[in-house]
This record gives sequence, structure tokens and C-alpha cells, in this order.
Amino acid sequence: MSGSIRKSVFYAVLGIIIGYLFNIGLFVGCGALQAEELRCQVCGRSITGTYYRAKGKILCERDYQASRPFCSKCGKAINGTYYDKGNGKYLCEKDYKASLPRCCKCGQIISGKYYE
Repeated sequence: MSGSIRKSVFYAVLGIIIGYLFNIGLFVGCGALQAEELRCQVCGRSITGTYYRAKGKILCERDYQASRPFCSKCGKAINGTYYDKGNGKYLCEKDYKASLPRCCKCGQIISGKYYE
């Protein structure tokens, strides 16, 4: 396969993956527009400049920042993988890994069944 064909196949597959992730709410995209008709789908304000796409909606920066999950342990805004504890509480990856059971001998995280 030539290099240009591989590139076009790669970008086609990437577009499909990003579209799927956006539709299920796992992909957040951002961009810049100069369109007066673009409005935030949360507050309804007109958006000029930077806008965000999250969970299938177009958001202004203020509503995007307010919609981001915060770690219930360290209190920081989560910018990547997070873990849902239920009841609207989330853990960042660092605090989630710190909460996992560890081997008392080697200190490695234990996955699967274990005995205490």
C-alpha cells in the first residue's frame, strides 16, 4: 500500500472513532469559530471564539469548566481518565490507583480475587 493511501485510510478510521467517542460522550473536542449564530446549549449565550463539545453538546468556556468532574479526594478538576464512585463522586486516576489493594510484600496493585 502506498503512503498516501495508508494516510487516507488512517484519517478515515480516525474520523469514525472520534465520531463514535463524541456520540457516546467520551470525547471532548474544542475549536475556534467566528460565527454569531453559535450558541451554548446550556446557558444559551452566543459563542464567539473558543467553544467546546462535551457529551454531545456545544458549550461556552464557562459552562464547560463547570461541567468537568472534580476528584472527590483531592478536589482537582479531572482532565482525563476518571472513575465513578457513584452518588456523583469521582476519583482522578492517581487517587483511584492509590485506593486499590496492594500486596503487603511487594507493594504492587492486586487485580482479581485476593484473601485478606
